[in-house]
Amino acid sequence: MFSLASSDPHPNIQQTLTFIQNGGAKAQAWLKDKETAKFVLPTIYQPMSLIEPYVWKASASTTNGNEQAH
Repeated sequence: MFSLASSDPHPNIQQTLTFIQNGGAKAQAWLKDKETAKFVLPTIYQPMSLIEPYVWKASASTTNGNEQAH
């Protein structure tokens, strides 16, 4: 699951999604949740996003600046 949180293309995204799907009830629920909401996978995996890679890599991984400054 963590291998999807990347700005680099995954070597075999479909194989990884299949692996997660076969990982048991919790893994299936996690994947279904991410696939049902059309914005979730593009939010964590840049190649599915419309954001250019250079912008993705330059941006912070969180938008909560107050929490970062804490």
